[in-house]
Amino acid sequence: MLTPRRVLLFTVELAFFALLSGVRSASAESKSSSPLVLVENTHIQVGVAPQSGSIYVADKRNGRVWRQPTRSAYDAAIPRAAGAPSIDGTISEWPEPPLISLTYKMTADSKQIDSEKDCSASIWLAWDDLNLYVAARVRDDVLEFGPWEGIWWQRDSLEFWVGDTLVPLELNPASPGPAKVSGPAIKVVMAVRPETGAYVVELAAPWTNFPAADRPGPGTRFRFAIGINDSDATGDRQGQLYFPPTRRHANPSTYDWAALAGNTGAVPPPPPPAIAVFRSVKRRDDHCGMSFETDCGETNGRPNTFEVALTLPDDAPDLTIVATPRDPEAPLGAAPFLECFALETPDGVAAMADYCNGHLYPLDTAPFPKPYQAVCGLDMPWVGICDLAKGFGYSLILESPEDADLAFESCRMDGRALAVPRIVWLGSMRKAAYPRSMRYHFTVEGGYVALAKDYRAYAKEHGLLVTLEEKAKKNPRVKRLYGAADVWGAGDMESYVTQLKAGGVERALVQSGDRGKPSAETLRAIDQLGYLSGQYDNYTDALQLAEGGALDFQHDRMPDNAPLDAQGNRILGWIALDGLKYYKRCPARWMPAAQADIPRILAQQPYTARFIDVTTAEGLYECFDPVHPVTRRAKRELGEQVLAYVGSRGLVVGGEHGKWWAVPHVSYFEGMMSGYYWFWPAGHLVKPKSKDEKFENIPVYPLVDWATYEKWDIGHRWRAPLWELVFHDCVITTWYWGDTNLWLQQAAPEITAKKELYNLLYATIPMFWQDDWNNRRELLLRAYWTTSHWHEATAGTEMISHEFLSPDHALQRTRFSNGAEIVVHFGSAQTTIPGHAGVVLPASGFVGTAPGIELSRVLNNGATVTIVRSKDFYYSDVFGTDVALRRSSPNEIRAWLGPSPRPITLPTRDLAPDIDPTRLQATQLDQEGQNSQPLPLTTKPGPTIEAGPFDKPTTLLLLLSNGAHK
Repeated sequence: MLTPRRVLLFTVELAFFALLSGVRSASAESKSSSPLVLVENTHIQVGVAPQSGSIYVADKRNGRVWRQPTRSAYDAAIPRAAGAPSIDGTISEWPEPPLISLTYKMTADSKQIDSEKDCSASIWLAWDDLNLYVAARVRDDVLEFGPWEGIWWQRDSLEFWVGDTLVPLELNPASPGPAKVSGPAIKVVMAVRPETGAYVVELAAPWTNFPAADRPGPGTRFRFAIGINDSDATGDRQGQLYFPPTRRHANPSTYDWAALAGNTGAVPPPPPPAIAVFRSVKRRDDHCGMSFETDCGETNGRPNTFEVALTLPDDAPDLTIVATPRDPEAPLGAAPFLECFALETPDGVAAMADYCNGHLYPLDTAPFPKPYQAVCGLDMPWVGICDLAKGFGYSLILESPEDADLAFESCRMDGRALAVPRIVWLGSMRKAAYPRSMRYHFTVEGGYVALAKDYRAYAKEHGLLVTLEEKAKKNPRVKRLYGAADVWGAGDMESYVTQLKAGGVERALVQSGDRGKPSAETLRAIDQLGYLSGQYDNYTDALQLAEGGALDFQHDRMPDNAPLDAQGNRILGWIALDGLKYYKRCPARWMPAAQADIPRILAQQPYTARFIDVTTAEGLYECFDPVHPVTRRAKRELGEQVLAYVGSRGLVVGGEHGKWWAVPHVSYFEGMMSGYYWFWPAGHLVKPKSKDEKFENIPVYPLVDWATYEKWDIGHRWRAPLWELVFHDCVITTWYWGDTNLWLQQAAPEITAKKELYNLLYATIPMFWQDDWNNRRELLLRAYWTTSHWHEATAGTEMISHEFLSPDHALQRTRFSNGAEIVVHFGSAQTTIPGHAGVVLPASGFVGTAPGIELSRVLNNGATVTIVRSKDFYYSDVFGTDVALRRSSPNEIRAWLGPSPRPITLPTRDLAPDIDPTRLQATQLDQEGQNSQPLPLTTKPGPTIEAGPFDKPTTLLLLLSNGAHK
């Protein structure tokens, strides 16, 4: 029987089908004769229109219909030329506006473009029966046209694609023309004219160059892309711009469609498909699934044909789609799969952990910040689309994520330009190989938090959710990460570790990249302090092994053991600042190197932790060497094996950045708190001196400007803790080692406080360098005392929720499974917290409570006051300087006091109300925590105890004399 709700649903679905296929809307009773094929469960209904190849999902819970974008047959309409233009390097005869604009933010394979003046372009296109005409005016502040020496793409150059035909253009004004590439020679008539701060390119390319458009006429369609390479007199390409932003090199399915317009400027509509897009459609007898055959692009002129199965579970708002190649041995380059569903509401965002613990990208952002990326480069293989205000949306989980790319294609919905995700399946060793699977999950409320929790459930189901508590059962030292400071250093580790402990850092992960140091005795002493000691390792980048040398973390038989790419080239790895080039080490060689290196090191140096660089930070690639072939999936599995081996040696395992597949094996990830939008050479550990500093002679690196870093990397408006919502109780995360808590203290000191707020909001640990201890000790301790005790109270707990409490997203709150809750304020003006009467937050303010701890930074009588209070610890700046006290035993308190021109009140009552402060005896300690000299205390009515003044940071040991307890 049809209820009123189901009648409404059918009406919506049939009207939607009419929109898609052009047939008249049918009544509910005639739906079985409609071309629309329906399957459903208790939550959602899926409709498929075979002729047009369209899919929609109707959510029965809220009546929403999810539809794919309705696209035009082309993205760029190329006008017919009124007459053949003169190819003379002038553009006065080309009409305004240009057909395409390349802005300086449309960076592609090389990122270092600073402004429109540095590199940008206006592009005109036209056609007639003989030629495709292209004109470009490129703004470029430094012209570098050659000499070429065969590497045209490393100089200022122009390139464009028509279908799979590349036109690479050398721009030397004296002899401009196509560069030599493999395949048939390209023929063009061309002119180049330099200007001040720019150059003009004009050309005519005969249609005979282009098999994709060999019979041009109004309505002819072909894939098109165009790009600019920018050298800036360095001898190497620094920047590259490309239209469309989704373009991937030599992958026509990622280019935009262009179409030739007629004399009126209009493009004739394409003819309807001669055969159905979805063929051999079969519905399962239980109406909870269907299958069909379809083509997804072409490889070498042959369609990529898949058998597609759609399945709905009995009682979940999910849709699973499996694509099985008709011929597993068929060649496969890239197969753009079924289009995803569009969200046209004004508050639509895409949620993903794209080399960052989480971003929310507005779908109407133009250009879209991440238009194309490998799924294996995401920290978690899912993307969410949701309405940020109303909470409904869907997540798309890639169940076979290794050989897949994620594209965000631009479309127009209700008159607005929007980004819509699309999956592109890649070949495995250039073959179709195996079935590919993905799963939609639809939600009616909860937004990105609900979508993250759905992936958490998925991760648990698939064995990825291994908690810190479970890891600590195998290695109790894992819990030493709770409330620790992550400190990198080298040299005399014993001295500064002793100072760290004496200076008030109770827990620390102390790491070194200095091989051969420290001594076994020092490492055992560090272990006795309760610290973790770690060493740097990297098995992915290696140098040539010397004759007779031993295989280790940095040397291998190169280039033989480097991976071989599909073109037969050995893959290069890291490039040092001095120009030294490493090879990538084939993943098949990681384990032998680790097994040779780690036991040898541990026999001499009993470290308790180990940091594995790169393995969990880089994406997946293939090795085509027949001696040690590796697929992308095998690379992931080999990475897991190495990490598991490191853990089997009794070590607490860490990794650079992080990926979902490594969670069962790793206890801490460095870099999750940072993002991809560094504007300085973070990997080379070069600190910026100012926000507008230019970095010269740095190896190719994805540098951006300060505004981009400020908006997307450290900006609070569009960040969300997606990783922590899934894995907070499984892995402890930090900032990147080239982006530590104090890294920007010189260039942007306001960022130091902002990073502390993120540490609190996400409940993560701070990171420092040994140099910070030597030169910025007060800042280091302040960040540690503010954040680490909070982390200790929340470590190993699940992050339950994250909320934006203000329209500008400056006020945010997180909650945890043990009842912990914190609100932080990223804004610059004071504000109040909804539901917290009388609490006023200043800039960088916060209020948090958890079992056994409370902390705040609030306005008190017009002054900003920070307090952290737990059972045995108290920190505050209310006394005009930093004051921290820790009760280490019933009869002992240690106090760390900042410099002060006035006596400092010791807030012993806040920490130990059971003692008589007048019976305390104080001893001033040296920087290594040894007794130095007795220090008199001043008793005032109350009683109040004072010490000082002090002209430098001071450590006191307060001992309780007999009868001191009340």
